[in-house]
Amino acid sequence: MNTPQWEKEINRAVRPYSAPVLFFYDVGVYSIWNPFIWRCPSFYMEEHYKHYAASTHLEAGCGTGYLPHRCNPLENQSGDRSMKQWELTLLDFSPGSLTWAARRLRRFKPHIIRHNLFLPLPAISHPFESISLNYVLHCLPGSFPEKEKVIAHLKGTLAPGGVLFGSTILGRDVPLSYSARVVLTLYNALGSFHNNHDTEEGLKRALSRNFHYVTCTVIGAVALFAASDKNLKHGVQTQSTLL
Repeated sequence: MNTPQWEKEINRAVRPYSAPVLFFYDVGVYSIWNPFIWRCPSFYMEEHYKHYAASTHLEAGCGTGYLPHRCNPLENQSGDRSMKQWELTLLDFSPGSLTWAARRLRRFKPHIIRHNLFLPLPAISHPFESISLNYVLHCLPGSFPEKEKVIAHLKGTLAPGGVLFGSTILGRDVPLSYSARVVLTLYNALGSFHNNHDTEEGLKRALSRNFHYVTCTVIGAVALFAASDKNLKHGVQTQSTLL
């Protein structure tokens, strides 16, 4: 996998995440692209995040830090969970994203890791109760058999019973408008996306090979997923065997 071409594809995927693009990213993605192109209003992603984010959390592929900024458990506490501190770690391969998100989330004093998700994660001082992987998988080179390696690496840093959750844009077997097909074709040609062959079944298979319990809900072109070795009490579940 670690070939010059593979490294070139990874660098192409992270290249757009510089200050000019990041400045407009939140408005473009969460206010325009999600509701009108992918037909998944951002409300669903936010509720998904609020439900699963735990007190010791890894943001894998932090982007602009939009979701932890708006949906973190410290500032969105309910009666059944409360905490005095949120232990947040930001991980990304893009220096621009890390700088942007770290500045935005500085009130949480996050730990910062620059890392390629296709490689095993560096040693950490503690396992994570939750790991989010939002809008990352569709950017990664390869199909789900290759992207599954990222899922396996992240699982290795989860606490027992911890949850890996997130979202990804699917490229096949979902209803796509003409605009969505044009955007997908363009982004895949540019190397920003690699999801022409990504399906819900492929995603569920990759998760089920690593976790006993998987939930996956598709809204528009977006799959909202969660996976754990502990029974997930909410959402539609697929109990798996480790294939």
